[in-house]
Amino acid sequence: MKSIFISFIFIVGFFKTSVGFEQNIRVFNDNTLDFPITYTQSKLVTFEDGKDTLFINRSSEDHPISYFREIATGVCLDNECRPLNIIVYWTITGRFLGFELPEGEFLSKTDHEKFNEKEYQDMNRMVSNQNSILANFSIKDLTVPVTDADTAGEKIDGVSAATKASILDYCVEGAVYTTYTLWHIIYGETRTKIIEITESMLSPELLTMIMDSQNILDKKWGLTHARKFWQSSEIQQQIFDIIENQDLQLIDMAMNVIPISSLESSDLQIRLYSYYHQSDNTVKRKILKKFQMVTHLSDSIKYQFIKNFDSDNRLAEDVLDLLFSFNIQDGMMLRKIAELLMDENMMVAYKTYNYLREQNTKDRHVQKMMKKYLRK
Repeated sequence: MKSIFISFIFIVGFFKTSVGFEQNIRVFNDNTLDFPITYTQSKLVTFEDGKDTLFINRSSEDHPISYFREIATGVCLDNECRPLNIIVYWTITGRFLGFELPEGEFLSKTDHEKFNEKEYQDMNRMVSNQNSILANFSIKDLTVPVTDADTAGEKIDGVSAATKASILDYCVEGAVYTTYTLWHIIYGETRTKIIEITESMLSPELLTMIMDSQNILDKKWGLTHARKFWQSSEIQQQIFDIIENQDLQLIDMAMNVIPISSLESSDLQIRLYSYYHQSDNTVKRKILKKFQMVTHLSDSIKYQFIKNFDSDNRLAEDVLDLLFSFNIQDGMMLRKIAELLMDENMMVAYKTYNYLREQNTKDRHVQKMMKKYLRK
């Protein structure tokens, strides 16, 4: 069998003959775990339409690598469409992995015209979109009567009778019902069952491998499950690696993984603070927001915020709000705070004075600085 690379994302393997692409058609995307498959486990699963076999590909270490299910179904209401006979694959996070057609099978358009190579690529692209508007339609909503097409303002695709114009960009031309059916198979009940099975097998080791995936959807999936395994040092390292290196959406999710009860620990506070000064203001704000949730901020963190205070930074007032939400009694820190009374940023100086006045400190240096502030 000859394999032809279509793009970075997937390949299609086939025999090419004078009449087209005849057999062993396979279309695959990047997997979550890139390990060799050692064996395949079959699992009888109860679906809404009855029991069926779900297959689980596993590694030599018994980790799940992917799932697949053999599907045979009709695709349109009048049964004039060619039935869909296909093997659909999912990653262990429930992401669409690819599909394979049994020998001699092919995808087709109206009048059973076979897909060409580009149309297989188009199908992969369409059904890889988990946010497709196809989720919002029933199969009866895909077309309008031909006689009403013009008056309804719909575009007739010349292939699927009067296909609604709103879904044309989400379907392979001439294969609306096939695209719709395959999309709903991929994101339907089977996917839910797959996620449930993976969740039942999750361990810190497996979750770490999932979050190591280069696919952002896998990382997000892993982050939604990470809190359960927070006590694992490997998971904690993954979370802080994301805070240090990843995009803002992932950082938000990573921050949410850290339990507030754990962040009461001085060691964990110091670890989180270590990322503060190397981050941009957006990430700094997220770190400040996380610190605002604790009931106790360690003296070492308070001192670092005071020592490295930058009144020119847009977050200056946010830093002060964090510091001043805690009762600071340490004389050295109060004297350091008192230096801000002379800051050129008038709001910083004003907030500092009000805080020190509320503290009612007897420290002579602090009192001297407060009097000096009032004479400015």
